[in-house]
Amino acid sequence: MYQEKWLNNEESGLPQNTIKSMVKDRFGFLWLSTEKGLIRYDGHKFVTYQPNVPNVENRTVLIGGDADDDFLFTYYNSVKFPVLISGRTCKTLNMQSPYYKEIKKYSSEYLIRMLGHRNYSSRLYFHYFISRKEGYCLRGDRLFYYVGRRERFIRAVKSYSYLNFAVSGENLIYMDSPEMISMITKDGKIKRFVTGLKKQLDYCLYVNYGNKQVFVRNANKIYIAEYLNGRMQLIEVYNDPQSSRKILYKCMYYDKHTRMLFVGTLDHGILIVKKKFIKAFTIPFAESTVLNAIDRYSDHELITASGDILDTRGNIRKLFSRKSTENYGVLYLKDKSGMLIKEFWEIYLYNKSGKKLIKDFGYEQRVTAINYGNKGKIWISASCIPNPVLGYIKIHKGTVTEHKFYKIFQKITGILELDNGNLLMSSENGIHIFNEKTKTIKTFYRNVLFRSLNENGDNNIWIESYGDGLYLYRNGKIYPPPPNKKECSQMYTV
Repeated sequence: MYQEKWLNNEESGLPQNTIKSMVKDRFGFLWLSTEKGLIRYDGHKFVTYQPNVPNVENRTVLIGGDADDDFLFTYYNSVKFPVLISGRTCKTLNMQSPYYKEIKKYSSEYLIRMLGHRNYSSRLYFHYFISRKEGYCLRGDRLFYYVGRRERFIRAVKSYSYLNFAVSGENLIYMDSPEMISMITKDGKIKRFVTGLKKQLDYCLYVNYGNKQVFVRNANKIYIAEYLNGRMQLIEVYNDPQSSRKILYKCMYYDKHTRMLFVGTLDHGILIVKKKFIKAFTIPFAESTVLNAIDRYSDHELITASGDILDTRGNIRKLFSRKSTENYGVLYLKDKSGMLIKEFWEIYLYNKSGKKLIKDFGYEQRVTAINYGNKGKIWISASCIPNPVLGYIKIHKGTVTEHKFYKIFQKITGILELDNGNLLMSSENGIHIFNEKTKTIKTFYRNVLFRSLNENGDNNIWIESYGDGLYLYRNGKIYPPPPNKKECSQMYTV
């Protein structure tokens, strides 16, 4: 059910197996606080950082701050020397640094958090960051909300432990049991949410301060606290067989895009867990086992260009009958009024009422790509003669409400609208960016025949080529496949 991988000192090159704290920074690096200081992990190799202060033992405490603001910190030598983690690296601060006073004031609370002391001075402050300049502050049994230097008292919290407060996303929560989550608003009101769990002997709370994530271990399972559909919930991320091995967990991080859980342990290194999501099954009643185009139909179902609906158990049902030799494009409309099918030179809407022509590009032309865009747009390209075209349509309840097309210089094989509104496009000559505002196309990767491109919700865009492997587009850069690696030389879709 899960794919598990261990990173440790003995087999993986992890410098130290005791992981006190872990935080992923805004650049994608995982920072580890260990008995041998700070370690940065990029997914392939580990880099250990040494303190640039003479005679300081290379041991760090918890990592705090806010990763979204590129403001993370920890401390050497029982919190005497603050360390700033920013800009993909870290630096031990001296008293002349503009960050020294800001980070030094949090030192005692992070040492106490790491040690888990229950008894402490009522004059000590505990900070819970929403961002670098915004958050909550606990002073004894008084809770404050602050923005910059301005703060206000919001409520008394007598008999509340500092260890059970945490920020999840942008919400301050309190948990002393997995049975209930208390959410405290910025004006001091408390909203309580019942989780449905019962407290077991293995119950433990884990707080990732830098990433604002809260985890619960209970009944051999690991949950992450999230605010969904107007309520705080505990979402299961791992059904944990490690509990029987008596492995002591210390810290956690969950990557929502890749759905990977990282678990730091007391003396076993790091456990990386990902739920197995690929399940192969036969389709006994399908007309063909070759599915040239599929799209999402519901949370647990796919729809094919032939009108078949497949679920995660391998069951198949027919939404409507359609026979065609052109099955290479399908989009199920988000208003559920039907699905668009890419024919040779036409776009049709199929639903229970039948078949409706949406766009006709003319005889012997060819629709080459179709994909969703932002703001209700559906982008389409066609290899018309003498000039290929690129454009979009908008459909509401089965009727085209808006359309616009542009003449372009060559046939497009794949379209994807980026977050900034530009189009990333593949062709048989390279990769291009189309800016609709300026009506310009920029080519930034040439001389490769690309078949199509796909985005899977994790900021990775995979581009399939004809015989040249699988390419990756990420943050404005193209990453070609490793040389001499032919495993993915012929890819149809990802």
